[in-house]
Amino acid sequence: MEDLNSQLELQINALKALQQKLLADEQAQRQQRISGKIERISEFGKLLNNKRKIVNTLYLIGHFSR
Repeated sequence: MEDLNSQLELQINALKALQQKLLADEQAQRQQRISGKIERISEFGKLLNNKRKIVNTLYLIGHFSR
């Protein structure tokens, strides 16, 4: 019976270790997705800012050419 308990404890400990690894992997994947979204949002913001500058420049050109 002692041997059976020992084997069960080893298996439980192995399962707990696997569970911790799975949770860490899921968290890392989630963080990568978040980082990817932030990078895309940042790129979008830069493009939007450049377009705003162009529109402002065109407005000023049109305003002063009247």
